[in-house]
Amino acid sequence: MSGMRLMGSMRLLTVVGLMTAGGSALAAEPYGGGSTAPSVARPVVADSQIVADIQAKLQGNKLVRNAQVVVASKDGEVTLSGMLPSSFARDQILEAVRSTPGVVKYNDQMQLDVASPQAPTRY
Repeated sequence: MSGMRLMGSMRLLTVVGLMTAGGSALAAEPYGGGSTAPSVARPVVADSQIVADIQAKLQGNKLVRNAQVVVASKDGEVTLSGMLPSSFARDQILEAVRSTPGVVKYNDQMQLDVASPQAPTRY
């Protein structure tokens, strides 16, 4: 019985060894406070292309086409600002951003239009 366990352990070590030995995608690099996280090779996409892709997606979506949103990108970090007619429009815009190649991170600075029926009220 111990021979079966040994064989199972050897297979596991072989699989783990193959995964870490030859995979440059699994190479670790510093992340945060000295800890390491696996890096994944991503294709580099120009910021102008990221912005153009997001704007094309927004123009193609009838629900957010007229939203007053400014899209900016620097090193793959997208900043969104402007006024939105509804929280659903925000969800649609964020989905367009998340699905765009080259986006590493996004900063949502969009606000709900105070004239919108979904805007928060003050008492």
